[in-house]
Amino acid sequence: RCVQVCLQSTFKIYCCFSNLLLFLIFSTVIVLFFILFCFVVCVASKVPYPILYAKIGDGEIKEEKQLMEYNCTQRAHQNTLEFAPLFLAMTLFAGLRYPKAAAVGFSLWVLQRFFYFEGYKSGDPKNRVNMYFLSSISTPILLILTAISSFEMILEFDTLSFISNLIQQ
Repeated sequence: RCVQVCLQSTFKIYCCFSNLLLFLIFSTVIVLFFILFCFVVCVASKVPYPILYAKIGDGEIKEEKQLMEYNCTQRAHQNTLEFAPLFLAMTLFAGLRYPKAAAVGFSLWVLQRFFYFEGYKSGDPKNRVNMYFLSSISTPILLILTAISSFEMILEFDTLSFISNLIQQ
């Protein structure tokens, strides 16, 4: 029923869209956590702004391990900020027609980002690929849903009804 309501009126927010909004709010909390952690690392190492990536001698960074932890934490945060607009846009657009599926795809991406950040901030860039398969699942889900949603909206086509009619025949 929820999907049918969303298919009938694309630009109105219904109960089914609220699930998607909860996941978008959750992603904001995760990004705020990343910001806070980067701030803590920056204050602890006393690297002055606007230095994004440090070198030995900046602030209190005296050894290679500290340098890698600082730079990897910054890079993990920066990488998330680079991809977040793309995934937010795909999720919102796919969510106009398929809010629950879009919420699942986006939640997999957010979960993968959390593990990516945790692994990367260790100072060893190889650790960032832990749980990377979640991103390889979420990216195609959101891309396909976005493409199908675009197709349906442009051509005023209802994929679910079409599939249902095929099954009944």
